Amino acid sequence: MADRLGLQGTSLNNDGLLQGNTALTAQADNVTQSAGGKTLSGRTLTLTAGKG
Repeated sequence: MADRLGLQGTSLNNDGLLQGNTALTAQADNVTQSAGGKTLSGRTLTLTAGKG
């Protein structure tokens, strides 16, 4: 867990926990959220993915 978490890459695959206390920002061309994965933010959640 981080206060602010920022992720950027070509591909983002989450099957665990991505958590930012205040903010979570994720940018990738391909984003996959598995059934067992969790994405949490206490305030701001920004998700930017490329066109599929």
